[in-house]
Amino acid sequence: MKVGKLPGVGKVTEQELNALGIEALGQPATYDRAELRERFGDSADVLREKALGHDASGWFELRIAEKQDPSPSAMNTPSTKTQRMERSWNPR
Repeated sequence: MKVGKLPGVGKVTEQELNALGIEALGQPATYDRAELRERFGDSADVLREKALGHDASGWFELRIAEKQDPSPSAMNTPSTKTQRMERSWNPR
């Protein structure tokens, strides 16, 4: 199955992945993590988790909370922005 079938991978990302030789659904999980992060930034971690079949939605909450307020109490408060991002990765 093509990598573009991963939730959240659009045409542009699929083309960028294909340029790296990543064409199959599970390949992002086996690709060099540092190279993926260089190309896709923090989204590389989500991409790898999705390729492994894991639900990476909780990752968004954690990362956004860290950027908004690095205190531990902030990690448990989802924001509206977080909820919008999760919906974009998990369409229903």
